Amino acid sequence: MLAPVLTGLAEVRWLEKDHDFGSWKELEGPRTGISRFVNVGSEPVSIIQVKPTCGCTSATYTEDPVAPGDTAVITYTYDPTARPGRFKKSLKVTLSDGERTQIIISGKVIGMPESLSMLYPLHEGRMFLTPLEQPQEPITQGAMKSWFVTLYNESPDSIRPVALSPAKGVRTERARGAVGPGDTATFGIYADTRSLGVGPVEIPIEFISDTTSRTPDRLVQTLRATIYPDRARLLAQAGKNPPRIEAENIDLGEIGRGDIPAAISIKNDGRGPLRILRIYSDSPAIRADSWPEQPLKRGKSAQARLTLGSRLMAPGPFRLEAVIISNDPQDPVKTVRLVGEIKNLN
Repeated sequence: MLAPVLTGLAEVRWLEKDHDFGSWKELEGPRTGISRFVNVGSEPVSIIQVKPTCGCTSATYTEDPVAPGDTAVITYTYDPTARPGRFKKSLKVTLSDGERTQIIISGKVIGMPESLSMLYPLHEGRMFLTPLEQPQEPITQGAMKSWFVTLYNESPDSIRPVALSPAKGVRTERARGAVGPGDTATFGIYADTRSLGVGPVEIPIEFISDTTSRTPDRLVQTLRATIYPDRARLLAQAGKNPPRIEAENIDLGEIGRGDIPAAISIKNDGRGPLRILRIYSDSPAIRADSWPEQPLKRGKSAQARLTLGSRLMAPGPFRLEAVIISNDPQDPVKTVRLVGEIKNLN
């Protein structure tokens, strides 16, 4: 039975239009399909253009005018190379009277390991994952942030994967239902940074291939981010009596090998109480041991204690940094330098 007449000026009737290739292995190579229409009008009709919307698809078509009662054929080929998973593409068809329509082609490609590893670099067993994108800039505390990871099911069976995190304020979501062989699922990872503290954080996200299996594949990705205080919020909290942090750089002079103690002198030059929220360093050679737990009143000073592991450093001059995070709305992230020289002592 013929399909309904195409609306518009062109008097054509499609015999086949949209095409589902079904499932096939990437290794089997390209698949070809056709769509046809009959000219049911009284005048010839020509196909002016068939334009695929993706470079993965090529097309040829009847180039001669299609006389009344004759049939036109559009042939298209989908190349699955390095394109595992479901696809849905379109070809835009323009006829001689200006009428335009779309042919939708779809299917599912069962990928080869080489292609899967290129698109989904992380894998455990038959679970392939895209990497968790790492934030490049510090995140303001209080912001809601989201990241996405796509999973590809390389197994021959349907699975029900999940993503879990023990971190408070972090939740994971994906569309419900099973993920079929060769199908993908996208996880959304959402973080309320008010619950994550300040400074560097590491948030483990565990991906489990199938909640119905006794021995599922498991893979952990770690989200690493740096969270800074919200200056506007600190300023609103301080009102007319903001604290002001002063901290001195440290010159350790000549030191040998070992665990070298160091102290940062911190003073509150403001009017309100100064709270030290965290001290850290991006250098693995610096460990922050302690800092004032009680707020510093106006004009008061205290010390933060660090340890410099000089065994982790090369001999010679060094210049490292430690970061102090406080409730000073003007300077909530203050950098203190540690300088000196390591002697190459036996």
